[in-house]
Amino acid sequence: WAYRLTGFVPSIPYIQEEVKIDAPAARVWEVVREHERMSEWTGMKAELLRPGLHERNGVGAVRKLGVLGTGAEEEVDEFVPNERYVYRLLSGAPIRNHRGTVMLIPEGSATRVRWAVRFEGAVPGSGGALAAVLSRVFRASLVRLKKLVES
Repeated sequence: WAYRLTGFVPSIPYIQEEVKIDAPAARVWEVVREHERMSEWTGMKAELLRPGLHERNGVGAVRKLGVLGTGAEEEVDEFVPNERYVYRLLSGAPIRNHRGTVMLIPEGSATRVRWAVRFEGAVPGSGGALAAVLSRVFRASLVRLKKLVES
């Protein structure tokens, strides 16, 4: 019933974190679009497993992110240079139906970076706890991204 009224299901966690970076979107994009550079700002080991169809990091690219000996594989579904990319989880995490977006929003000479994700916990009732953890990870990652781009 909630989906029909609002377009989303309240039981499916949604998290969103943002940071304002004092740099133009093109400069921020040079960092966030490179999957292999994600380790510089997320703290997770990052590896490009398969290049994209038309651009190395674009649609069809598959990346692997590792944390504490685990690895999650994600595929890029949408890639708009200097604006956003959308990805989905393929395997390797205790969540399902994970869809994330990294979006750049120009604000004068600065850029707001928004990282958002919607997912379902693989274990019933685990979504809230996983959302809290992911929110903290995203927030810390965006702070590191800001320092990296502004330095």
